[in-house]
Amino acid sequence: MSSKKWGKNRISNELKQRNISDYLIKVGLKEIPEEEYTTTFHELAEKTWHSITEKNVLKKRKNTVTPYSEKVGKAIGCIKK
Repeated sequence: MSSKKWGKNRISNELKQRNISDYLIKVGLKEIPEEEYTTTFHELAEKTWHSITEKNVLKKRKNTVTPYSEKVGKAIGCIKK
């Protein structure tokens, strides 16, 4: 099975556009294992970290966290470099 590594908000929005009921979306999102979701998040954050060429660690951390904090909200505590 192909994994697009979408976040829960993206999945929810995509399903709403396809007129899937809120109830079914909630049920479906509960099917996603939290460990798998967290692991994917960390993999994507790690990939972002290594792709940023900034030498200043604080700026690099900010550039890594910003896209995820906008999407996840708890990203700041998840990325520790």
